Amino acid sequence: MFKVSAKNLDESKLIHIDENSGYNYSIAGFTVDFSRHSKSFVFKYYLPSCSMVVISWISFLIPPTAIPGRVALLVTIFLVLTTYFSDIETHTPKSNNLTALSSYLLVCILFSFGATIEFAINLFIKRNQDNLFRKQEKLQKQNTGEKENKAQSNKWRLDKEEEWSKRNKILEEADQICFHMDRASLVGFAFTFIVYNIVYVILHS
Repeated sequence: MFKVSAKNLDESKLIHIDENSGYNYSIAGFTVDFSRHSKSFVFKYYLPSCSMVVISWISFLIPPTAIPGRVALLVTIFLVLTTYFSDIETHTPKSNNLTALSSYLLVCILFSFGATIEFAINLFIKRNQDNLFRKQEKLQKQNTGEKENKAQSNKWRLDKEEEWSKRNKILEEADQICFHMDRASLVGFAFTFIVYNIVYVILHS
């Protein structure tokens, strides 16, 4: 886990002058440096967690109607990242504060959680869309009964066609909102994660 190296003290540290007495004291010793092998952490934690976040962006390309596939992808990635975080806390030295690796995993978990929240918003929009479909079916049934008892006038047909046209526009707008939200989230999440990695490398290199 660690690379250990020892070297002699610098010449400036071989003599100590006591400020109170003014006497000089000779010092003998050596310096021990501990440097952690970072490659094992890169391949064991950083690359897998980074790849999990990138894979979670695939959910933005899956249509909101494919609920089981999208939920399975996001939940699996969230659980994998949580397992990585628990493994880090178990096998790394204990610390009162978050380590750099722990903070990186937490950010990855937040990105995965953010993708899940974005999908929940899409589902909310699609739910409103489904409600509009139900209203449309209800009106259609009412119209069927009305048509049986009411004379078919051109004005009545034109009014109904205009009503259906407005409702179809609302449904199309809901689909467009979900589509643009997914594309904007894909670009935003990717850009933010790349910037975070650059800042992380600069601060911890």
